[in-house]
Amino acid sequence: MTFTPKDRVRDVIHNFNADGFDSLGPKYSGDRPRKFTLPECWKIKTTVISRRRSLERHPVGQLTGTVMATLESG
Repeated sequence: MTFTPKDRVRDVIHNFNADGFDSLGPKYSGDRPRKFTLPECWKIKTTVISRRRSLERHPVGQLTGTVMATLESG
């Protein structure tokens, strides 16, 4: 069971009454988002790891340590 606000349910019902089944389809255009190439993944990973080192000196960085360690090991 999902918990959806009453306003959202009301909007979906009104849209369905106005447009029929077409209103239930997704409202995006284009294809799926592109996938990163392997060199792009390496660059993202090195950026995350390098920023981790600078964050470790900041109090907020201590909170993100577990997430960054997971990225570093993967």
